[in-house]
Amino acid sequence: MDDDNLRYSDHLKDLKYLNCHFTRLSDASLTTIAKFDQLQFLDVSHTLIFHLESLPNLKNLKTLYMDSLPGLPEVLKELRKTSVIEALDISDISITANDVELLKGLKKLRRLNLHGSKIDQDSLPALLDSLSNLNYLDLSANKLSDSQVERLLPALKRSNLRILLLSKDSLSESVRRRIESNLPDGCRVNYETVIENAGMSELISGLGKF
Repeated sequence: MDDDNLRYSDHLKDLKYLNCHFTRLSDASLTTIAKFDQLQFLDVSHTLIFHLESLPNLKNLKTLYMDSLPGLPEVLKELRKTSVIEALDISDISITANDVELLKGLKKLRRLNLHGSKIDQDSLPALLDSLSNLNYLDLSANKLSDSQVERLLPALKRSNLRILLLSKDSLSESVRRRIESNLPDGCRVNYETVIENAGMSELISGLGKF
């Protein structure tokens, strides 16, 4: 799939689900995607799109995957304008404390994937407290120190999470026990194994993408 191919789909006015993961789409395709007025799900992860924030129907999405794409702050600012987004995958993007402040405004978020995000760990407790509807959180491929885990535990226990994903290899058995004893009622933790292959991180998970 590339820009030329996608433009032949612009007659699909009622399209609600568009998955362009690992395609050659660039910013030139945003004009075509903008014609899908009913779009609710968009996956443009690992594409050549650099200015996703310019997509006019971005703020109408309920689910967005944008793994490894640039321009996260600008995208989050657009999403905050209506805050209807319910599932967001921003894996493999470095997330600053300022980005976390923008994420706090997405009050309807139920699922958040931060796999390999290099997120500012000290901001996690406040983020969890702000997103009261969050029930799925992926923190796999993020290294959490023992002290960071301890600061996270009170917010974790207060949360409404039902699934928490972590990387087993980066946590000691004692830390894992601490996490498991502080999970909210009805929540389970899944430990994922991340393997390195030719410099690429690959997540092995029975759950797959949300």
